[in-house]
Amino acid sequence: MPLWIKSVVVCSIGITIVSQSYALQLSEILKNPRRFDAQSVSLTGVADVEGDQFILYENAEAALKTELNHAIFVRQPVSTVNLDRLRGRWVKVIGILDAERHGPRGIGFACDVLLQHVSLAGGRLVRLPVGVLGRFRNETGTDVHVKLFDNHSGLYAEFDVPRQGFNGLAVKSGQVIVTTLGGSAVTKGDILVNVEPRLTLTGETAILYFRITTHGVESVAPNVGKKW
Repeated sequence: MPLWIKSVVVCSIGITIVSQSYALQLSEILKNPRRFDAQSVSLTGVADVEGDQFILYENAEAALKTELNHAIFVRQPVSTVNLDRLRGRWVKVIGILDAERHGPRGIGFACDVLLQHVSLAGGRLVRLPVGVLGRFRNETGTDVHVKLFDNHSGLYAEFDVPRQGFNGLAVKSGQVIVTTLGGSAVTKGDILVNVEPRLTLTGETAILYFRITTHGVESVAPNVGKKW
């Protein structure tokens, strides 16, 4: 039986929660997400975070094998601080379950959880396989939607970048298409990934930086991008 937890939490992402949350095993959610639809839930698992792509895995084995049938997608509010540092960590997530949503592309996940609070839950770092992380800064003057295409299988990721903000995730060589949030064309460009991925004890990876303007998507030197 799920255990009720009454919590009053001031979150690191700037949201105050005064609610009751189900403390659940992630496996309970995966079996029947509709049972907990629109309810506040408290879940513990292994985080895989790159930009606004936050996946919570049931255990380390599922995270290492990228088994999405043993994971849920965690949607982050626009105001959320960067959570990449949680990658490979055991975390406790509190949020509102949405059984009607299934990840950023509408497929692949049993449900979404709208993030309200996240904290470290202890446990050893899981050394997840990593690629090359791309960070995109939006200098177009308007909020934009970014789609990434590789040279083989087509569209593999999409995300929003607020005006004068930045976002990113693991990238591959290929094309970038940028539109307004309403779908109007803004610009496009190419990505060339020419560095080897590296994995350190902190879970860091190689990072490429890109600037989005109305004239295109241009590569930025690391010493400039690190200041964003």
